[in-house]
Amino acid sequence: MASIAYNFGEKISVELAYLGFKRNGSLQIEETIEFGDETFDVDELIESKFNVDIYRLAFNYHFFQSPNWTLGAALGVHITDFDIGISAPERMISEEVDQIAPVPYLALNAEYRFYDRWQLGGSIEYFSLRAGDSDGSLVNITAGIDYSFSDSMGLGFAYNLYDLSVNSDSLTDDLAGEFQYQYSGPLVYIRVGF
Repeated sequence: MASIAYNFGEKISVELAYLGFKRNGSLQIEETIEFGDETFDVDELIESKFNVDIYRLAFNYHFFQSPNWTLGAALGVHITDFDIGISAPERMISEEVDQIAPVPYLALNAEYRFYDRWQLGGSIEYFSLRAGDSDGSLVNITAGIDYSFSDSMGLGFAYNLYDLSVNSDSLTDDLAGEFQYQYSGPLVYIRVGF
């Protein structure tokens, strides 16, 4: 993960962040899968890819600041680019879907500076929407520790839980149903501010 922030005074900042995941696998399937225009049969060996790029833009307002504490709220957008593909190498067929999902969110965040250049921090981002035959939600929770090399650069380690789900009868022209993407695990990140 990488992020960059620009501070407009002490209370307002804008942050841009990026996080990417690349997953590939193969499996002999136990049930028929219909994906896009292709059908993958029982006992067929398939190869899959699941690549996700998450871009986040946030406008932060720090409503409480003390020498050790900063509490704030944010309004932002997650722009998630999914590249999902399935292939059956023996039959030389494949199907791929590339979908971009922009999701706005609200967030609360806190930082506690406990020793010189060390601080603990966390954030909770949430959004939920129901419209017509579609509904979706985003939950992104992060808690971690940062070390600042200088006033504008630092390194951090965090634990992150990310859950994006969409249910629809018409996600795209070729794809309908339920989509859920969950990730939880450690993050190492670089923080740069101006």
